[in-house]
Amino acid sequence: MLRRIRVAAALLSALFIISGIAFAAEPDLRLVNAAAGQDRASMRTLLKQKVDVNAMRPDHSTALLWTAHWNDLEMSDLLLRAGAKVNADDDDGVTPLSQAAGNASLPMVQKLLQAGADPNTARISGLTPLMTAAHTANVEVVKTLLAAGAKINASTNESKATALMWAVSDRNQEITKVLIEAHADVHASTNKGLTPLLFAARNGDIEMAKILIAAGVNVNEAGSDGT
Repeated sequence: MLRRIRVAAALLSALFIISGIAFAAEPDLRLVNAAAGQDRASMRTLLKQKVDVNAMRPDHSTALLWTAHWNDLEMSDLLLRAGAKVNADDDDGVTPLSQAAGNASLPMVQKLLQAGADPNTARISGLTPLMTAAHTANVEVVKTLLAAGAKINASTNESKATALMWAVSDRNQEITKVLIEAHADVHASTNKGLTPLLFAARNGDIEMAKILIAAGVNVNEAGSDGT
């Protein structure tokens, strides 16, 4: 009987220890939650307390991703100085740089690149910061990403759309010219057979068509499906 009591006590003690370890392993989400809520005062306090700057929410979003989302340059700088991982991404593959490109924020893009952000880290869909910048239409962000080594002809996984196609489809002549000057492939085709010229034709965009033809596109060039 005494032996059974001792065994039961030992098992109970082990359970308490395991429970304690599990509890201790729970991530401290106070900083990322403060960042999500734009609570800058709490963020400063928590950073002074040396909390985990890279703690992630269940969707893998970090404090730095949230400050990039809010375009908060000051708090992003404090997080980076505290060791925030600049290339950490969430469940959709969104990085702080991708978020900054989506905001068309040149200062944030520059700050993140200077901190070591990879301009070619794509979302799960294959969407790159350059494609996003081509769509949000900040030409300086596009130029900055290209200067940082962004792959100009990268395409999305499913549709095979490129940054040039985004710019043409959005009727953005300035960004289209910048991408062409940087040697974007003017002959590329989506998986549905749409080339940049076909995007221009679909929009009835005569000036865009002239830009593409001047860049070497044959007026009779068809898409991959023969269109």
